[in-house]
Amino acid sequence: MRLLHIITGLETGGAERMLLKLAPPLRDRGFTQEILSLTTKGDLGARFEEAGFPVHAAGLRRGRLLAGLGAVARTLRAFRPDIAQTWLYHADLVGGAAARLLGVPRVVWNIRHSVSPHTDKRTTLMVARACAALSHGLPDGILYNSTMGVKTHLALGYDARLTTLLPNGFETDIFHKNDAQRAAWRARWGVPPDALLVGWAGRFHPQKACPDFLQAVLRVIARNPRVYVVAVGRNITPENPALSAVLEDAPGRDRILLQGPCSDMPGFLASLDVFVSSSVGGEGFPNVLAEAMCCEIPCVVTDAGDSAFVVGETGTAVPPADPGVLAQALLDHFALSAEERKALGARARARVLTHWSIEAVADAYARYYKVLL
Repeated sequence: MRLLHIITGLETGGAERMLLKLAPPLRDRGFTQEILSLTTKGDLGARFEEAGFPVHAAGLRRGRLLAGLGAVARTLRAFRPDIAQTWLYHADLVGGAAARLLGVPRVVWNIRHSVSPHTDKRTTLMVARACAALSHGLPDGILYNSTMGVKTHLALGYDARLTTLLPNGFETDIFHKNDAQRAAWRARWGVPPDALLVGWAGRFHPQKACPDFLQAVLRVIARNPRVYVVAVGRNITPENPALSAVLEDAPGRDRILLQGPCSDMPGFLASLDVFVSSSVGGEGFPNVLAEAMCCEIPCVVTDAGDSAFVVGETGTAVPPADPGVLAQALLDHFALSAEERKALGARARARVLTHWSIEAVADAYARYYKVLL
């Protein structure tokens, strides 16, 4: 079975990382796959190629639209897929339409997001609304990775008859507890071995609410001298004026490290005592939560997207956009004994192993595609 993944771009993000995890086990299940990025090969193109998957970049951008669409058409004609699987709104719209016009037997959209008028860009919402109208005829199926994604898109007008929920999957052999990594990363940062280390990861975006997180952990640091904080992600650096303004002259700011992009998430997560997600909206099924849980790291999250569902009883969920409540949840977590926190971490890993291993999720994708054809 020939499967062409069409994705908006290949910069590091949740959808892109999920595709990178999913493609190898689908190959093991008999799928021949190629990757078409509508823009560039980005950060992850080389990693797909190293894994043995041909990667095409259409180079779509303003002022070069026709040339980019020509590249999309050439890839479709050359590969002749049985299924075009599109990822993210722009690929759903452009890639899905191109695949349908060129006679690809089946077109499937993949929604990795929940609609949020408060944090989504105006152009993103415009494309989502256009896709809602086209959903009644263009795709043969629509996959969602979260229940909140289903709910918000159906409210926007997406065709309910095409709905299938397939969650994210995780490489539990790569993400796991690692005492050696824990010690090495703490030494690299100058964090004491016995510190209580709070972690955060994400790009700088209103949806992720990193300033809320910083306000919360400053309150925690003021109450607990053992707490240190490390945050990673694109533009999560001391040079970011929105973040430096929160930390300026704040007591305890020397115990907060803003480290920028991280290329070794298993090592980063293994170094922590608790992981925090502070999102205010727009989330689907956050990859990083389950990855932290794989490493036996309990999570304190805001109730955005499916975050509360993902952590279940192994973590704590609080309302979004309230740094005071988030701070209290962290203080309550650290009030638990070391044995209680360790038990929560073990239960967190067991929850991922039970529900969301990448092998189980790849099986579900393979069954879906075979039934669709």
